[in-house]
Amino acid sequence: MPRAYEVAGQLIKNVADATDKLMQLQQKLKQVEEEKEAKGPTNVTNAMFVGSTSELQKLLKDMGKDK
Repeated sequence: MPRAYEVAGQLIKNVADATDKLMQLQQKLKQVEEEKEAKGPTNVTNAMFVGSTSELQKLLKDMGKDK
């Protein structure tokens, strides 16, 4: 039956087209993720003082003397 071959051919074409679109989408997603990683900070330094207020005042006073 020729119609059955035609339908089978169309189904194969549709599956191939869908696969192409999925591959393109995955490539775009990968590029976006790489751009996000590249744009992030490369060097992060966070300084946190753990101590009492008197210790902080002494530290700041000592730093002022160095200048």
